[in-house]
Amino acid sequence: MVTFILIAFISFLPMTTLAFAKDIKAVVAPREYCSDHYIEVVSSPSGNKIQLAKQWDVLLYEGFDGYVKQERDVSKNAPEGYSNWKYVPTDGWRFHNYRNSLKPSISREKDSQNAYLIVHGSEGDTAFELVSPEVHIEQNKKYTLSFRCRFNKRMINHSGHKGKYETGIIWFDSSHRKLHEASFSLLSGEADYDNWYVKTIAVVSPEKASMAIVRFGFDLPNLGKDEFFCFDDIQFSTVSNRYEHEGEFVSRPFQIKPGTSFITTQADIPEGTAIRLQVRFAEDNNGIPGDWSSFTGHDGAPLSCYNSKDTALDISPDTAHKWLQYRAILHTSKPDATPVLHSVKINNSQVAPLTDNGWSGPDTTPPEIVWRSPMRVEQADAPISFRLSDNIGGLGIKSIEAYLDGVKVELLQGKYKETEYTLKTTGPLKPLERDAGFSAWKIENYQNALAVERSPDTVTFTRNDRSEAYVDTAFKFCSPRIPVRENTKYVFSFSSRHNSDLTDIKHWGDVSNGIIWRDRNGKEIGAPHRVSFGTAHMKWHRDVQKVTSPSGAVSAEICFGWDSPNLNNGEFFSIKDVCLEGPRSDVTWKPNLHKIEVKACDLAGNTIQKAWYVLIKRIPTQSIVTMREDGMSLIDNKPFFPIGIYAVQKSKVNSDNFENAFKEIKDAGFNTAHTYMKERNNDFAEFYSAAARYGMKVFVMTSAGHNSTDIDTMVRDVATEVDQPALLSWYLADDTSGYISSKELMNIHEIIKDIDPYHLTSQADAVGDANRYKGYGDSTDIFLPELYPIRTKENNNMSEVIRDMKHVQEELERIGCRRGIWAIVQDFKGWGWERYPTNEELRTMTYLSIIHGATGITYYTYGGWGNNFGAPYDEDVWSYLKKVVGELASLHDVLTERNTPEQCASFIIKGVKKDGMGYPALNTLLKVYQGKRHLFAANSAQQPIRCQFKPASGNVSEVSVMFEDRTLPVKDGVFVDDFEPYDVHVYQW
Repeated sequence: MVTFILIAFISFLPMTTLAFAKDIKAVVAPREYCSDHYIEVVSSPSGNKIQLAKQWDVLLYEGFDGYVKQERDVSKNAPEGYSNWKYVPTDGWRFHNYRNSLKPSISREKDSQNAYLIVHGSEGDTAFELVSPEVHIEQNKKYTLSFRCRFNKRMINHSGHKGKYETGIIWFDSSHRKLHEASFSLLSGEADYDNWYVKTIAVVSPEKASMAIVRFGFDLPNLGKDEFFCFDDIQFSTVSNRYEHEGEFVSRPFQIKPGTSFITTQADIPEGTAIRLQVRFAEDNNGIPGDWSSFTGHDGAPLSCYNSKDTALDISPDTAHKWLQYRAILHTSKPDATPVLHSVKINNSQVAPLTDNGWSGPDTTPPEIVWRSPMRVEQADAPISFRLSDNIGGLGIKSIEAYLDGVKVELLQGKYKETEYTLKTTGPLKPLERDAGFSAWKIENYQNALAVERSPDTVTFTRNDRSEAYVDTAFKFCSPRIPVRENTKYVFSFSSRHNSDLTDIKHWGDVSNGIIWRDRNGKEIGAPHRVSFGTAHMKWHRDVQKVTSPSGAVSAEICFGWDSPNLNNGEFFSIKDVCLEGPRSDVTWKPNLHKIEVKACDLAGNTIQKAWYVLIKRIPTQSIVTMREDGMSLIDNKPFFPIGIYAVQKSKVNSDNFENAFKEIKDAGFNTAHTYMKERNNDFAEFYSAAARYGMKVFVMTSAGHNSTDIDTMVRDVATEVDQPALLSWYLADDTSGYISSKELMNIHEIIKDIDPYHLTSQADAVGDANRYKGYGDSTDIFLPELYPIRTKENNNMSEVIRDMKHVQEELERIGCRRGIWAIVQDFKGWGWERYPTNEELRTMTYLSIIHGATGITYYTYGGWGNNFGAPYDEDVWSYLKKVVGELASLHDVLTERNTPEQCASFIIKGVKKDGMGYPALNTLLKVYQGKRHLFAANSAQQPIRCQFKPASGNVSEVSVMFEDRTLPVKDGVFVDDFEPYDVHVYQW
């Protein structure tokens, strides 16, 4: 052990743990503090220590740079500023595309020498894989795969097909037998795309592994014609036994004051190694370091250092300096040796010595908002406060800014809590008047067929697709509600330009053009005022029209859009300077909703940007929806088991009348309804009111639609509709994992729950073998697994219901909390499902879902559309579904009971023991309600079975078989019953 001493005429204030940051040079911004380069923090029984990092042996590398000398392949798909060469795999690499429709090529940006692989999409199935040559490896050893990647397609996940077209590292033994595949995602973090990013995967080779190959690929999603992905710098490496020649780390900043101080450093310095030190200083800038001087050594020169041979290091900082940092440079001339730094001790005659050790790594964690004042309040002048922390080991806050509704505001710092801040407001908050520009206008772009350019003053819709195929370009551009007075004259004006004939535009559904009038409840009244744009005119043209509001009108929406004619390639439509001049009403329907944004940066350069909302509104006292710790829904603290149906809307099955729809489903026993309507129009208002009249609950999406990340629109709808008596849940995502990341969805869930903790949030997705719910357990209160196993006459495996429910339970166990599970049971045909479930299949799916953890049941689907046909389209199917729903309604209070520890032992005494996927064929769940036992039992096998049941209580003489009008005797403490394939019995005693 070697000890060397650094003596200086300074004294130190207390400091906390030293921290480091990887792969950043210490002297280069933005990471001014706690950075390291070619340094490793190693754990040991005596504490963490710092040493030189090990070098890496590169076993496989492909940078695609060798292709640029090939003959150029001119590609019309090459983006402007790019060059393309034909890609022909070499050196053992293979590229396989299912239908050979993809066009891989080597590209290089203009004025750049770096080449990379770019693969353009096409129509149809684009399944592909890029496979490396074999790499010889050792068993039970650490390896690292890194690569650069870029997509111009928003991807949330990707998947292969039956073991092909997948992404992973495949391990083989010496006989080329596959041992295991370590799968990984091509995506970096949460939904990264469009820009280059580096992905690194650390793995350990399995036992008996001798070779490995790396493959990149996916079957889904498909890549469209204008979509592409890029790969570059693929590297497969392992740690060697050689140390880096030189490395460095930079300390955190220390506050200093006059006085004689010295630093004692404990280190192991083998022969041929060294540790050298430099220091630098800074003045104080409101409690944080100001501009730093250069790092210097013993003579004050930038290249000089103090080393272990020095015994007295004379450092005389300027008296204005209040901060100090040191840099340690570790060096070795022997590849098999490294110096080791164990601790740094700071001694001063005026303060107690401080020992700095146990280094944990760099400070890469941004500050965190650890507390906020309530986001739902009744007082408009309630203070808006928050508390900020730089986390354990953080360096402290460098800067902080706050914005209220987009305007920077002053922060008042807490007198006794230095990290607590309050926004300085000018008085009670009032509902916002929307910006007169286009920033608050809503865009609906059907099929995303149009490119949209929007500024605060102008918006342009353009079709740039050169394809001659038919594309529906329906769109709608709609203002927020504008206050008006009834029976009042207004002047409506706007400027437009377009290069197509728009004399005869047509509307369909919610796509409309002109002025829509609304009453106090938001219901459309009177006839919309339609506008036309005439023949093509390339220059801006001003239209001025006089309009009169109808009786009862308190607001107006201005809309520009149409369903036809479609815009063809190169055609555009632009609008600006929209104005509705006239008196404004005093009625306000706008929620008193406000957005807060906080931006903060710590001393290590880590930043946070956090936004949330405050809603000033009455706190509800009834119709409050919460969730019990076991996932059961509660309405005003009373347990509620949703019995619901999807896609309730006006259709021929209810004679286009919500009154008919809700009366029928209420009479059948349903208590919950879902709708895919998102437009806040008359139909949507009728849906809400009809549900409330019949005492039913609903789960709805906002006008932004499910899977949306338009948080501002979603929050405005929530704030407006939060007091709807029928509201049960906000439906945030559908087929979730294909469209929105778990992080995005969790953020939306948290923001909505901030202002509406009185309702639940929900999402729906298929589960499948790969468990698409994995990672989404914390994203909403409720998950609705899509249980649709009935595809053809032969393909009807009830075991899929068990598999999917078990996958959901596994994810909830992994995250350590309970969520609600409202199973979606199939009762439709179409969209690739050739038939409805049989009566037996429907009932079995229902009860299997309940037995395996469902806290609610919904059925897909009611209205249906296109080639999807819901249950009401077939009279027999609809009749039987209502029968099953009637059973559930009669069992509602039983189903809401907590699971009991009491058991009823059950055995298969004749027939198969396992179902088609290897699960036990007999599935049971016991519930106790008002002293009576209810045993749900279902056969998940396609063969008949005979079962024996033994109730825990020994004084039972017979059991009733509910819904079957029969009883069973209990002899010698057991009863026996037969189950047909996919059969269900509900016993009571």
